[in-house]
Amino acid sequence: MHLPYLAALTREALDTGRVGGVRYVAAGQSPTGKAGLVGYRCRDCGRQTLEQTRLCPRCRSGAIDEVVLGERGVLVQATTVHQSTAEFEAPYIIGLVRTAEGLRLFAPIGADPREGVAPGTPLELVVRGDGSRPPALYVPVQGETRA
Repeated sequence: MHLPYLAALTREALDTGRVGGVRYVAAGQSPTGKAGLVGYRCRDCGRQTLEQTRLCPRCRSGAIDEVVLGERGVLVQATTVHQSTAEFEAPYIIGLVRTAEGLRLFAPIGADPREGVAPGTPLELVVRGDGSRPPALYVPVQGETRA
């Protein structure tokens, strides 16, 4: 199974709004005004995907619309990484996120690695335009309890 990976690895990602093959939009640039991931939805069967496509992977229809997905999600599982790379300073959290639309992807989680974050925690996507790494990550929603 292929799961998209939302992680900032290069300066190009900051310049293009594309991370790990997934494009994102900052708050204020989407129809809802919230940060989100650029996705695709089939008008015929409703299948959604984050991978750009001309044909629906389910029904093979060419009736595909570009939509904003992944504004909110729930943490399925997470781990703390203790090995730094050129792009990430350890420790940091990476997690499997299930979006409100049912898509699943690996993404950086903006929480204190010393405290961790529990499965079921509601998350929202944040896109930072200040040059921070990663430029897009999921953060726990303040004031909401686990699902």
